[in-house]
Amino acid sequence: DITRLAVKAIVNAANEQLLGCFLPNHKCIDNAIHTFAGIELRMACARMTEYMDMPEKTGVARMTYGFNLPASHVIPIVCC
Repeated sequence: DITRLAVKAIVNAANEQLLGCFLPNHKCIDNAIHTFAGIELRMACARMTEYMDMPEKTGVARMTYGFNLPASHVIPIVCC
């Protein structure tokens, strides 16, 4: 379970908006990471997207804090 790893960073397979999955109880990694990190992660991603062109390009790495996760940082990358 990636949401329990106490590491420097975890990588998130993000959507183009970087705001997490909005399907309740969806079993994707994006939803799991945003759920366990807390609303702070979604707010940080929203602030980040204010300063860049949308939608985020595939393969571009960004970085946020891990917030409520044991991981120090989250690296969201749009994978497809």
